[in-house]
Amino acid sequence: MQVGFVGLGQMGAAMAGHMISAERSLTVWNRTADKACDLVGRGAVLAKSVDEALTGEVVFSMLTDDQAVEDVLVSSGAFDRARQGIIHVNLSTVSVDLAKKLGALHRERGQEYISAPVLGRPDVARAGQLIVVAAAAAGALTTVRPLLDTFSRKVWIVGDEAEKASALKLAINLMLAAAIESMAEAAALVGGYGLRPGQLLDITNTSIFACPVYQNYGKAI
Repeated sequence: MQVGFVGLGQMGAAMAGHMISAERSLTVWNRTADKACDLVGRGAVLAKSVDEALTGEVVFSMLTDDQAVEDVLVSSGAFDRARQGIIHVNLSTVSVDLAKKLGALHRERGQEYISAPVLGRPDVARAGQLIVVAAAAAGALTTVRPLLDTFSRKVWIVGDEAEKASALKLAINLMLAAAIESMAEAAALVGGYGLRPGQLLDITNTSIFACPVYQNYGKAI
C-alpha cells in the first residue's frame, strides 16, 4: 500500500513513524522539510511537494489548525489534482464547519474523507497509545483501520458524517479546559488560606480525581 503523510510536527512525526513498514511505502511532506530527516533515515520517502504525498491510496494529514489545513490542502488545490478514490484521513482537530467542508469537497471529487482527530500528547503518540475518534463511510474505515491501529490503542467509530468526530473531539477539549480551570481556581482558593496548592492536587489526584487529566495537568500546574 502507498501511504502519504502531510504535517510532521511532534504529533505527526510520531504517528507517521509507526507506519514505516516493509509492507507499505510511506511518502512524507512538511512545510519545513528538515523535520522529515528522521523518518527518511528510517525508510520514508520525502515528497518534493504536497502533491507528491497525495499520489498513493491513503493520505494522512496532521496540520496545526483550520487555517493550515485550508492553506496546504484546500486553497492550494492539492485535492483538485489528486486522483479519484484517494482516502484522506485528517487527524487534526478542526472545526465542525471545516469538517463538513472537507467532506463535501472530497465527495465532489470522487474521494473519501475520514475525520479522525486523536486524543493524546506527543509522548503518547510516540508510544503508539493514542485514542482515535473517527467518522466516515464504513468501507473507507475498513481500509485504513490497520494504519490507525499502528499508533493507537483504541479507535472509536462515532458515525459516518465527518462533523460528528470533530464535534466529539471539541467537546472533549471543552471538558479538558474545564478540568484545568477548576484545578487553577481550587489552587487559588487554598492558597488564600496559606495551604500549598501542590498538597491539594496530591490529595485529589490520588483519590477522587485519580485520572490522567487531573494527574498529568495537575503536575504541570
